Amino acid sequence: MAFRLLLLAFIAALIYRYLKSRRQQEQFYYLNHYQFPSGIRRRLALKYPELNDEQWALVAKAMRQYFRLHRYSKRATLAMPSRIVDDFWHEFILHTAVYQEFCQKALGRFIHHTPAESTVESKSVRRAWDLACRDEGLRAGQIDRLPLLFAIDSQLQIPEGFLYSATAFQNQNKDSSSCSGGSCGSGADCNSSDCGDSGSSCGSGCGGGGD
Repeated sequence: MAFRLLLLAFIAALIYRYLKSRRQQEQFYYLNHYQFPSGIRRRLALKYPELNDEQWALVAKAMRQYFRLHRYSKRATLAMPSRIVDDFWHEFILHTAVYQEFCQKALGRFIHHTPAESTVESKSVRRAWDLACRDEGLRAGQIDRLPLLFAIDSQLQIPEGFLYSATAFQNQNKDSSSCSGGSCGSGADCNSSDCGDSGSSCGSGCGGGGD
């Protein structure tokens, strides 16, 4: 009797794991192939008329990456490290019913908006960095390029966009209290002229929101 109960429990566990794995695969597929409402681009084109079709596709790709990070994060807080992607997210949320459906199908839960933030020292920014590196198969402490979500503002030359360097995050690993090497992410508290998001000064501490 006990053996049969153990066998049934084992079979039930296998079925549960299979169904969970299949559901996760379906969610990833849905997320990675999701087509955002066209109204998002139409509205943002008023603010960013210089962006072309290829560049808007890159923004959508970065938005998908951010949502993938939430799948990896185990519900930990993740900062939004991009100005343009944050604007895209704002517009997506305004499509209330569509956004709720997306969150449920892609993530299994509702994702509330997190303030855009660019400070390298922030735990939520650092967490987003580590997960973005993982998403692209990069070693977070030994890379010479930025993950898309951290690079896109610079790539598209977004006004007042958030600027980062891989060196800044590597330096942050070595010494969380200071920037070294003459380069740090936007909003970092140091005196280097390379700091700060475009149009901002480093000394005042850029980026919105807290950890």
